[in-house]
Amino acid sequence: MNSPPESSSDFEEISSDLEEISSTQISLEEVVEEERLDFIDDAARLDPKECVKRLGSPQGNIFHFAARKGKVEFADEAMKKLPRPVIQSLLCQSSKEFYEQNPLHIAAKNENHKMVKIILDFYRSSASSSEAQSTTETTGEKPWLGLDNYKRTPLHLALESCNERIALEILSMDVESLSGMEDWADRGPVFMAMENWLYRVALQILTSAPNCSLR
Repeated sequence: MNSPPESSSDFEEISSDLEEISSTQISLEEVVEEERLDFIDDAARLDPKECVKRLGSPQGNIFHFAARKGKVEFADEAMKKLPRPVIQSLLCQSSKEFYEQNPLHIAAKNENHKMVKIILDFYRSSASSSEAQSTTETTGEKPWLGLDNYKRTPLHLALESCNERIALEILSMDVESLSGMEDWADRGPVFMAMENWLYRVALQILTSAPNCSLR
């Protein structure tokens, strides 16, 4: 077991660290709220790893906050300015403040179809890019397959909200993989779609992935 700090300098150091984390979060929220694209320009000049650090924090990154605040145009412009590996890293990051959800989770939960589409279109448009393919293959990360604290994908959240349009949008990225993913309550997408009367979603899954989980 770690012993508690024994000197005032230890307490001051911890306090300083907490203040730094807090100010980073507030700063990023302000960047998104005020749509500070100049901040994005400055970050884009950094090494990719440093750029990711500048635009993110344990509480969330610029795309988490953009999804939560509905700043669709800001997110779109930021994607045009940042390197692809940086965007992919940020879109796949989970946030402690948001139940380990990535930006696509939040966009789906908030039923923001435009934000969902911008995120997914980034991957669709970069599918033929060798740089994008290399990064995706290296990290193996895809935001639509991300799991939150309750083992929910963005598709689960769209189905919980009974949003057929967003559910179909997400499902189009990888129906075979998504159809077999169950949440903490062992609920698969087909079961949730039927439970919420989203029959087009259920039909799409059963047609494209007949061996999917029916629980």
